[in-house]
Amino acid sequence: MDLIALLSQESVIEKEQKKRHKFVPDLPELEGEATRAPKIKEHLFFENKDIYISKHNRYAAYPEHSHQFLELNYIVKGECRQIINGVPYLLKEGDILLMDTGSAHSIEALGKDDLLLNILFNNKSISINWLMNMNHHDSILYKILLTNNPLDTNAANFILFRNEQNEHIKQIINNMADEYFFPKVFSGKIISSYLPILLYELARSLPHEYSETFSKKDPFYEVLQLIDA
Repeated sequence: MDLIALLSQESVIEKEQKKRHKFVPDLPELEGEATRAPKIKEHLFFENKDIYISKHNRYAAYPEHSHQFLELNYIVKGECRQIINGVPYLLKEGDILLMDTGSAHSIEALGKDDLLLNILFNNKSISINWLMNMNHHDSILYKILLTNNPLDTNAANFILFRNEQNEHIKQIINNMADEYFFPKVFSGKIISSYLPILLYELARSLPHEYSETFSKKDPFYEVLQLIDA
């Protein structure tokens, strides 16, 4: 069985959502009368692993929420509509969305042929040695991974990579997913080793996305310019 075939299989929650035509909570924070944009806790995912990968359940809208960790959404197949920090976005096959801690989003119901992969990781699993090498003053990714100011609600805390970006990125994500869902000897180590490569590839493609998400008038940009000089 390949990855697409595996992800296309209906999970227990998907079957229930399809039957009831409503959202079935998959996390404690989303049960009952949840507060607006509840924050998903990191301990639910990272107790025994550094990286958590899952398929997003289809057939029901997912309520607005934020998280204590970095999240990457990859549209494996079809499309996905999300509202990120109050703004609607349409993500199509091959698109990648990287969200910082505190970024709030909701996801509209996915159809049968829409497959969304979630890759969750926190910055504790990222080596400072290689991270410091990404401190080019144009790197939004560097800003996202090293800063976490909950008071700065206007900061660009997500990046959207469209599907025309580097094919290596998609291949790395597919390789990580294959190792995760079809584990073999050393799969955990291999997945962890792919993470810095993935982030380097994302950083490489940032110049194409730079003008859309981050202003050169931003004080943080000016500070990075001074540091770089």
